[in-house]
Amino acid sequence: MGVWYFGAAMGLLAFLGLVMASFATSGVFYGTGLALFAFGFVAIFWLIRRGTAPSHD
Repeated sequence: MGVWYFGAAMGLLAFLGLVMASFATSGVFYGTGLALFAFGFVAIFWLIRRGTAPSHD
């Protein structure tokens, strides 16, 4: 269940990054917002990969 919470938090972080970038008044905030979005996006796809990869036990 903790993975679901982490995924939801990363989705919220990615969304907030996009909102931050869209309302940015300087390049620093724009870049930070895009970086937060990219981090959240990559983390979500990492969770998908981890959850669907075949097990090599």
